[in-house]
Amino acid sequence: FLAACSSSDDKSVAGGASGDAGVVAVKDLDVAGLTQKGPFVKGSAVTVQGIDCKTLEISDEYFEGQVNSDKGDFALDNVTLSSSCALFEVTGKYRNEVTGKKSAGEITLHALTDLKDRKNVNINVLTELEYERLMYLVTEKDKKFEEAKAQAEKEVLAAFGIAGDFDNSE
Repeated sequence: FLAACSSSDDKSVAGGASGDAGVVAVKDLDVAGLTQKGPFVKGSAVTVQGIDCKTLEISDEYFEGQVNSDKGDFALDNVTLSSSCALFEVTGKYRNEVTGKKSAGEITLHALTDLKDRKNVNINVLTELEYERLMYLVTEKDKKFEEAKAQAEKEVLAAFGIAGDFDNSE
């Protein structure tokens, strides 16, 4: 369930400007997905933090869960955020895609996404590669989240010689 809100003076926009206290952009959203390097193993930590879509400042809205099986799947229920943008993070061991064995050490991967039109979010190597670029484009180049996201995804794929239009990496 998603709700967009605005005030009559147009200063308050869900997921945006400071001073939007009380604005709810995402309410009681059940979000699920996969965590993949090789699949993260059962018990790996998954978190969701709210972020401001315009500044990418992290809010105090924080939800935590874990990977449910060795297939890398997770589900978080009742996520409520004042912004539709969110930072997903997974930390843990993963199944090595070459050997099939559990990794010796842990890694952390991120995904930045806009939850306004989605309830499935995958956290993977592509989302990790676009993470810092997206942050830079929004905070240093003043790009809007959606525009920066599209540019970061295209640049990551182009680095591997891949061109075309694809769904979001998450």
